[in-house]
Amino acid sequence: MMHILLTLAQNTPPPPPPPEGGGAVASGAAGAPVWQLLLENALALTILFIFLTALVTVILSQRRRDKCLKFFHDYHITFLSQAGKAIWGDLIVYSKGLEVLYDAPYRTQRGIYKTSSLLYDGDVTQCLAVCRMVDALNEGEKRERQAQVRRTFAPNLWRRFIRRMRNLINMLRDAFSKALSALVGAWAQTSKSAAITSQKAGIEQIGQTILGVAGNAYEPLLERHIGKPVVLQMQTPASDDKTPIDVPGYLADYTETYLAVFNVEHAPLASETLTVTGDTQGDGYAITWTDQAVVVCCTGPDALVVRSYRTQERLAELDVVLLKGCKVALTREAAPGPGDSVELKLERTRRIDVVCPRSQAIVYFGGEQDAEQPGAAGAKAHGLAPVAGEAGD
Repeated sequence: MMHILLTLAQNTPPPPPPPEGGGAVASGAAGAPVWQLLLENALALTILFIFLTALVTVILSQRRRDKCLKFFHDYHITFLSQAGKAIWGDLIVYSKGLEVLYDAPYRTQRGIYKTSSLLYDGDVTQCLAVCRMVDALNEGEKRERQAQVRRTFAPNLWRRFIRRMRNLINMLRDAFSKALSALVGAWAQTSKSAAITSQKAGIEQIGQTILGVAGNAYEPLLERHIGKPVVLQMQTPASDDKTPIDVPGYLADYTETYLAVFNVEHAPLASETLTVTGDTQGDGYAITWTDQAVVVCCTGPDALVVRSYRTQERLAELDVVLLKGCKVALTREAAPGPGDSVELKLERTRRIDVVCPRSQAIVYFGGEQDAEQPGAAGAKAHGLAPVAGEAGD
């Protein structure tokens, strides 16, 4: 009996040695690491890449907002539609759509209160311009805007590096895409697992999503004018004659969809306070008097700013910007009667901050910082400019 036990003990294989470092290694039934089993399992890898692709796409898509519209995020603005309608308030920019928070709740005739307008993709595509005036901002917003202007027109080394890298990605986007496809293809060929080959499309989709977020529009013609004076030629689909208008300013940025033009100074060309009792016309505006509202329409090539609106009941600070053909209806709270009137404070200006769709505007001319001191740097002292004319000529 003792002889049999000694024989079995000699024939028993020794136990496997412990892993180096004393740590435990997660393994499957065959002792292989979990990640190796995952790569060899086509179904598990497919499910992993489905969730990974969806997660990356959702996170990056939700964080991606148009960088021109982001200039006006959480600022008091005027949203103008191509139909000429004006909405004003604080702008909230989302990845898909906009929201304009009213300065005060609006009460309908049925007693329903409305506090904001939600603008979906269909509404945003009908945008004519988003305008911002310095006088409409509070002190905190004015400081933020000044910092925004400095960052845009005098970027530090890091911001210049980021912009150059983004431009490089845009210029070489096709090359990066092909390189990613080649890398994934080589990995799939060298891998012994057929599951890797089956997920080539998913890996490439993740790479394309990341490249799409990192990149943006790049146009050398506009790039060299960033931070320099330009003249923006804008369409006026809501006006009677549809004649385009010229808006001077500094090119702040551009994307595939929008252009952003800032002005450092927003001093008005003219200011006027009116006591309105009926239909009225003036330089650059037309006012229509109805039983329910006073309708102010911009008729000139310069922007019209409705600064304030006083009725018998209250004074409202509006700071609504109107472009040619655009109008705003201001509700008259009192019933019409003898001696009924309202007071309007209007300004004409061409110095505004504006973001507009590229379908409605284009940078057609280089500009000049001060129109009263013509002559760009390097121009001949006794030269003569070609006749560029006014927009629409």
